[in-house]
Amino acid sequence: MRFIILLVVIGFIVIISDIFITGGILFPIGVAIILTGFTAYFIKNLILLSLFFSFYVILGYLILFIYNKKLKNAKLFEYKEGIVQVKLENNKYLVMFPTGFRGETIWEAYSDEDLKVGDKVKIKKIDGNVLIVKKKS
Repeated sequence: MRFIILLVVIGFIVIISDIFITGGILFPIGVAIILTGFTAYFIKNLILLSLFFSFYVILGYLILFIYNKKLKNAKLFEYKEGIVQVKLENNKYLVMFPTGFRGETIWEAYSDEDLKVGDKVKIKKIDGNVLIVKKKS
């Protein structure tokens, strides 16, 4: 019973530290440790438990990669709104996103429209490190 509790506690420690340190890479391992702990309640053979742990890790990373692929293809940026802070040359602007966008609040942006400082814009597309924006209607 102590072994089961130990595995569950270690799994939660891995998950919590992953949230604060690596940002999701170790999450499937933490879940696999917890599931192996629950499996240890029924199976006492360490070789079988290691096989179950390996299965849980592979399944966890497979789910993580499928989720990341769907997330990468999703246009999550369509709903981000920013405010033009500085007008640069050739329809380039510095845009501030109050809630942040991919870890940054100030982005270089390009627009086909003529924008003024203070205009609200929405992200239309991402081209490398430059955002393509349009005026919010």
